[in-house]
Amino acid sequence: MEILRLLPRTEVISVPNVSEESIPLRTLEVIGFHVLPSQVQSVRLIFERHPEAAVEFRAKNQHLRTTYIIFLLSLIETLYQPLQELSSEDLVEADIALTYLKDAGFKVDWLENKLDLLKARKEKEKACEVRVQEMEVQLHDLKHKFEIEKAELVVCN
Repeated sequence: MEILRLLPRTEVISVPNVSEESIPLRTLEVIGFHVLPSQVQSVRLIFERHPEAAVEFRAKNQHLRTTYIIFLLSLIETLYQPLQELSSEDLVEADIALTYLKDAGFKVDWLENKLDLLKARKEKEKACEVRVQEMEVQLHDLKHKFEIEKAELVVCN
């Protein structure tokens, strides 16, 4: 009880009518899309390299436009991860996301090519893993046969 008296008192102060949703995030407009300051460079880079990417994009509502551009950025981030970090399921979901963006009017052929390349590399990776496992079994069997032959040679001498 003595310890409790020595601890300083803390008061909880609440601010009425303030929630996380009501605090506006600072966004900047880049080529008609509102993005966070941390995303500005990425969006600019997309449209510098692929100026046609949003030419046919139809959404007029700014919230939808923002959602789509963030979705595009997330897809790009996913597709540029190391292959070892991507599962086959990730690639299937990326394919669905790509279709979603194309249906909205984004021209993302360059991402489709990247995805096709990743799928091919993932298939090759899986095939190599299977072959390596088969070879490991064969190697184990050969080592076992070698040990048997070696033991027979010792017996013969």
